[in-house]
Amino acid sequence: MRDRLRACGLFGEIISWKLRMFVPTDESGVGILAKVLGTYLVARISEREAS
Repeated sequence: MRDRLRACGLFGEIISWKLRMFVPTDESGVGILAKVLGTYLVARISEREAS
């Protein structure tokens, strides 16, 4: 999965021992996000958990 997301243009960083994928914030980010959302449908949206 991460290879497919990297091929779309996302980049990854390891934070708290977990790989997190990010969309670039420059001009290319809009197209990259559109490509990801067109390929992978949103399964659910939930409220953020309290810490």
